Amino acid sequence: MTRAHPLVLLLGDGEPPTSLVGGKGASLARLVAAGLPVPRGFHVTTEAYRLFVGEGDLHERTLAAASRVTLDRPDTLEAAAGQIAQLFTDQAMPAEIAAAIREAYASIGEPVVAARSSATAED
Repeated sequence: MTRAHPLVLLLGDGEPPTSLVGGKGASLARLVAAGLPVPRGFHVTTEAYRLFVGEGDLHERTLAAASRVTLDRPDTLEAAAGQIAQLFTDQAMPAEIAAAIREAYASIGEPVVAARSSATAED
């Protein structure tokens, strides 16, 4: 399947937009482009996130869990957060995403890595 954007981008493959890799990811790409010493790595893009969420209809199921939150009852927020976390935990990783991550990991020499979240709207 042809995608509008890649599922994974290696650090050093240009300067991707924040909408594709998040604020921290875009900042890392700028550091690499500036020639600063940044460990090898890769971005798992928002395209991969959309595919993951779309596979299990997680968007609708997440909204359904969030709709049960009552603002004056913190326990309902905690329950919804737990349900949403479980939805993501239970969702199988689509083979296309897993393959892209394995390929990117192999291309950087399979070093010890750290994973860092970089939401697109946090910065």
